[in-house]
Amino acid sequence: MKHCFILNRIQYVEQDQKNTNQKIPATSSKRSRATIGGFLKKTQSTLLESTWDIIQIAETDFPGNFIMWILINGEELHKIRLTVPRIFYINQRTPIDRELEDAENAVFKKVHRILPRSRPVHNLYQYKIPEQVFQDRKLEMLIDLTTPDIEGIYETQTSLLFRAMVDLGCKCVVQRVERKRGATNTESFSLEHLEFRRDSDQSYLQNYAQLKKIFLYQHSIATGKREMWGVFMPNMKKASVLVLDTVRTDQMPNLKSMYMAELKNHSGRSEVPGDLDFEIIFETELKGIHRNVQRMLSTYKHEIKGPTILFLQVSHTPSQMITAMPQLAEFPQVQIHIADEMSLLSAINWQQNGCRSIIRHFLNLPTVVESMLRQCRYYHIAVGNMPTDPIIFGADLFCARYLQKNKFLLWCSKSNRPDLGGRESDDSRLLTEFDDGNSRVQNRSDLYSGISVVLTIENLAVSALLQSSKIQEAEGSFNAVAFDMIPQGFVDEMLGARGKASYDESSHCNSTLRILRLMVNGWLRDVSLNRSIFSDTQIVHFYRWIKSSNALLYDPAIRRTMFNLVRRYFLQLLAEFQRLGATIIFADFNRIIINAGKEVLVEAINYTDYIVQNIRSREMFHGVHLSFHQAWRNLLWLDNFNFGGIRVNPEDQVSQNPDEEKSLEIEMTFNIADQLPKEGNCGEYLEKLISGLLTDLATEESQQKAFEQHSHRAFTIVEHIHKKFPFHEAKPALRLITSLHKILSVADHLLPDVDSLHRNLLKLVGVGEFSDAASWKDTSNDFTLMEVICKACNHCRDLNLHNDPHKALKDGIPVWLCSQCYGCYNNDEIESMLLEIVQRKLMSYTLQDVKCVNCKQIKRDNMTTVCECTGSFTNLMTRSDFQQNLESFLNVAQIYRMSLLEDYIKWMQSVY
Repeated sequence: MKHCFILNRIQYVEQDQKNTNQKIPATSSKRSRATIGGFLKKTQSTLLESTWDIIQIAETDFPGNFIMWILINGEELHKIRLTVPRIFYINQRTPIDRELEDAENAVFKKVHRILPRSRPVHNLYQYKIPEQVFQDRKLEMLIDLTTPDIEGIYETQTSLLFRAMVDLGCKCVVQRVERKRGATNTESFSLEHLEFRRDSDQSYLQNYAQLKKIFLYQHSIATGKREMWGVFMPNMKKASVLVLDTVRTDQMPNLKSMYMAELKNHSGRSEVPGDLDFEIIFETELKGIHRNVQRMLSTYKHEIKGPTILFLQVSHTPSQMITAMPQLAEFPQVQIHIADEMSLLSAINWQQNGCRSIIRHFLNLPTVVESMLRQCRYYHIAVGNMPTDPIIFGADLFCARYLQKNKFLLWCSKSNRPDLGGRESDDSRLLTEFDDGNSRVQNRSDLYSGISVVLTIENLAVSALLQSSKIQEAEGSFNAVAFDMIPQGFVDEMLGARGKASYDESSHCNSTLRILRLMVNGWLRDVSLNRSIFSDTQIVHFYRWIKSSNALLYDPAIRRTMFNLVRRYFLQLLAEFQRLGATIIFADFNRIIINAGKEVLVEAINYTDYIVQNIRSREMFHGVHLSFHQAWRNLLWLDNFNFGGIRVNPEDQVSQNPDEEKSLEIEMTFNIADQLPKEGNCGEYLEKLISGLLTDLATEESQQKAFEQHSHRAFTIVEHIHKKFPFHEAKPALRLITSLHKILSVADHLLPDVDSLHRNLLKLVGVGEFSDAASWKDTSNDFTLMEVICKACNHCRDLNLHNDPHKALKDGIPVWLCSQCYGCYNNDEIESMLLEIVQRKLMSYTLQDVKCVNCKQIKRDNMTTVCECTGSFTNLMTRSDFQQNLESFLNVAQIYRMSLLEDYIKWMQSVY
């Protein structure tokens, strides 16, 4: 068999490498411990018997070889070469000969594992070979994947570094068998010779404060022509500030005085040196900076002995830094993921600002590192391998360890397609546009009198996952008979399918959801017993991890399954609100707006608390947290992007004092106003009319009188605009009339008066009531990005890219803000999300169905050219609609300076 022939060749290469690298057994020595040989033997014994604190696992240029920096007994720093083999799994339909499997030099063995998405297991073999051999034979194995005998080759996309981090954690020991065997080469170990040591006593790098440290800082402007570097060596009492500029301009402050002033205001003075000798170096070329930094590190290496850690707060990757300055590889490196503003070095006094920032970061280093160590002890990850987003990566680590413990194979992938054994291309349907991904469940447009209350929702996804069985019962089915809980093999037999049925990829994720429940239950147990803030953080960010395509274990099938589960759970929650008599105005996964029907805020809050307590008393909703956020009076609600109301603060008490009635806080957001022409300030006039109506409704005794005053103002404004722009092609007066009618027509009890006003205003501008121009048309070409999650406060909301009111400028670039904490969203991450959405839209456009022009039925077969009703077929999405969507994304890319998205869309426009 061709496949076995190739793997046999891999075996022989593996055997040759084993023979070449075979360890020489240690010979007995009669020398005393006082000799050099005895000292070396004692050092080797200490290395083999002690627990290793892993500081960093660093990649090298040789495939499968890593440098592992370890600390023993808190004082001995060792540089170990770690060899990580490539482990992958082949699922064959026919078994391999037993003689080959039992051979002494066999690199494979038959195992029992659960495949991703519960794919059928035929004959699963685990292969363990050197990475170099895998890279050399990778093309041949991909060719084997096309043979009918191979169902799939799994875990080929799992990075070796991630496997080492999963298997070793932050503390490890040499396996007992390897210790008994003894070894003369204690500078090189294989991953299979080491084992995970759980840090139950929180002793990882407990003596960190006694270690020597070097702090390297670098920051540059966007053009890269101006940079500031800082090198702090506390044990030498020296610090250097290096300035890169096109000209040697010295505007540096007195660094010693600045350091003493900042140190005086710093709380942790005992952890940083009280005095430093500063050196200032000016360079006009970056090579000069690199040369000086290497000189300083080389001097430190010769003068100071003992374990030293190099802390890097730079904008480049470690590999880029080592390429430019090879001397950095002589130290274990720890990345500090804190970045200054890009505009820090753009001011006139940029040198003073840069120096102050460098000193402050150095003084804050002990606090930052201590926080990182606490995270490392929780995630069981080396401090030198701490990623930029530890919460997402930590969830990947937790999930991978749970999956391995329960005999699952990993589907790690750096792309948004999971590793499905080479069958990732079959997943195109799940990579199409997620049409039902809108978290909005209910929207009821109207003008609501009285108090309307906004309730924020937390822990919805986690509660839905843990209460999945209760959801089945509430929907009228039980676990034993629910369709998506039936074992997949039994379903396949019923369908008579060969292999795994493809009727619903998301239904194949039930076994994975059970593992996720175990993981979340472990976090909840840790929160309950140990009050762990890190477990609580993982719970809060669980849904962000599920939907993040940057996660290594991201699977669109799991994301869609979780979304459907959360939606079903949320519908049950809304049904409970309605059962208790609440009037729901708007509801999505983040908030629920209800009309309390009360005129007094205190009574409305008490009524809301009564409903929330009754709902949470049920076991099914015990984990959902509902909290009061804000309240409105006289809420005019069209949708979550078009509404207005009078803000009512909880501290304000109901009073009949007329002086308090005058100060009304009106909150409005109307994206419809942004669509109006600039001529005549139509948008401002529309908001003034709505604001005046809400004010009149709050102050006047009757709604009829309030609406009459509103009508007079509308006539005056429309007449003014029409006289000023009577023949303008944009027709500002008419657009204002139709927009006003669109908003006010949601009030059912005012509909006769609204229609009468609309009719009279149309007469004023000479337009008939039933003409096409008299109806409102949506001219916006905007796009709403669903479920954007803020990393600072974890607030999740739908982001209108074009007309969102929460915007600001950061370093001269427009950015969106979180509506809760007003922190900036990362434009790069949003650009990545938009790229994924554009790709999904392209996939949807490419794989779309066609429908009949006459009967609107979807085409069922492939060969017919006309429908049964003799009608012709057309696409569900026309080319013009697709091009219009691309124009919308291109507009966003140009405004927010997303160059990658802009180039990609321009390429698509040229092709499609």
